[in-house]
Amino acid sequence: MPASRSAVVVTSTTALVEQALAQAQDFMTVPQIAAAVKLPPASIMTALRWLVKAKAADRIEESQQLYFFITPETDTRTKKVTEHRKEDEPRVVRNRRPYSRKAK
Repeated sequence: MPASRSAVVVTSTTALVEQALAQAQDFMTVPQIAAAVKLPPASIMTALRWLVKAKAADRIEESQQLYFFITPETDTRTKKVTEHRKEDEPRVVRNRRPYSRKAK
């Protein structure tokens, strides 16, 4: 169900990660970003993958550790969503099993 106007407005994870990288102005690892943003590492990695794909951030791997940094001059995004509304009710999960045919 779509979010109503009375739903709470929340800053998007991508915007939070982008702000953390911009404020640091240095290389950051996922645990450092998680400590700054206070979000789980899985959602931070999802946001970082999107930022790297859009060339808004880049990464360097050194000794089995990924370091991320912001690159606003190469950002290819045409639309930046900084906030969204949470849905009022959870979505219904459909039964993924195919219909079984009755035996004759």
